[in-house]
Parts: sequence; C-alpha cells; structure tokens
Amino acid sequence: MYKIFHSPGEIIHRGGGFGTQYLDQLREDEKWVYAVELRRYLRSTYNLTIGEYYNLVVYDDKDKKHYCRICGKELPFYKLTKPYRQMCSMKCKGEREKELRAENPEYYHEINMKWQAGGSAAVKKMFNEGTHPFQTAEVHARSRLTNFIHNAEWNYKDDHATIYWAKPKGRFDVFKIGITTSEKVDKHLFRDKYRAAYPIISGTLVEISNIEYLLKVMHEKRDEYYPINKFREVINFIKSSVVHG
Repeated sequence: MYKIFHSPGEIIHRGGGFGTQYLDQLREDEKWVYAVELRRYLRSTYNLTIGEYYNLVVYDDKDKKHYCRICGKELPFYKLTKPYRQMCSMKCKGEREKELRAENPEYYHEINMKWQAGGSAAVKKMFNEGTHPFQTAEVHARSRLTNFIHNAEWNYKDDHATIYWAKPKGRFDVFKIGITTSEKVDKHLFRDKYRAAYPIISGTLVEISNIEYLLKVMHEKRDEYYPINKFREVINFIKSSVVHG
C-alpha cells in the first residue's frame, strides 16, 4: 500500500526551529512540508499519524511497537526529532540509573566524595590547583561516558551512536573527536560550530562511548580537541576499535 521513495530507514528534514521542513518520503517527486503542517498533511494525504509515518519510513512497519527497556510497557510516540524514549517513566529512569551506578561504581564514588567533602578550604584548594581526583582526565572521561549513555537512553530512540571527527571554525591546529546519536552525520550536521564533520564508525551507545573514553584516557584529555599532528594516530586507534557483528 505504501512505498518509500527516498532514503528508507531515516527521516529527511532541513532547516530548524519554526522553519523546519520534512521531505514526503512516500511521494516519488520531491515535496517538502513544514513541521507545523505535517500532522494535517499526513492525515489528509495518507491517513497516517506522525508516529505511523515515522515507523513506516524507518522500520517499514507503521504499526511497529516500542517498549520500555526496564518494565516492558509500550512507549508512546513523542516527536519526529526524538521519537521514542527508552524508558516510560521517571521510576524506570531511576531503575536505569541504578544499573548505571552498578556498572560505573568508580565514577559515582568520585561524585559522592565531592559532595561529602562540601566546601571545605582543603577541597577548594585542590580544585583551584587542579589536583583533586575528581578533576583527573580519567574520571572526567568516565563522567562523560556515563552522562552520554544516560541522556541518550532517555532522549533518543535507539541503542546507536556514531563517533566522528570535525574541523572547528577558525582553528587549523586542532581537530575534534565527538560522539552523537544523530541518525546521520555529514559535513552539514554541525555547520554552526564546525567547518565540516565526518563519521568514523558506528556502534551501540556503550561501545562508542567506551572508545571515546579510552581515547581520552590514553591522551589525558579533558576536552574533545586534539592537536592536528595526532590526527592519523587518533583515527587509526578509533578504526582499530570497530565493533563487528
């Protein structure tokens, strides 16, 4: 009954904010529809809801069900940019938080140490001097890993991430290594911040986060920028970490 003519498996859009437009991927010619008009357009043209259209284009099944990874309850469709959360409620989100704490005890131990220490003069002195254990590159990288997984699972639909490299605007001495849950990484994805961005490899949230974590620990990095003379070394390390299967 329905045929997908453009890029099955992903939703195509352009622009942003109130100017966001979506390509009608069920139509052979090219037709763009403003986001504010999309619900009415899909209903009148195909008798589809936005959620059904999403599942049809991405999964080739307009009636596909999505379930909470904690309790198994069916998840409601949210919106095209963030279609399905991975947990159905704050309670299940809390249960996932417990799992992450069990998986990353060292990270949460450091957080507890920080809060228990409070604002003592000794702790403030260590933070000012950059000698507090919470400020080490390894703990900082572990913090980013845990937060990325936690936020992505709550806000995005799939257990999928991509590690990419980018050329910062106005900088030619460094390059950036980042991770994203975006379905598509290309040179236009981060055009407001970077001259270009290119995907390197993709995998699960945990797999890709761990690659970035190991890379930061190896190079003792607290940020995402690496000197340009390390480009080949960094890229080779990431590619050698490709997850198969």
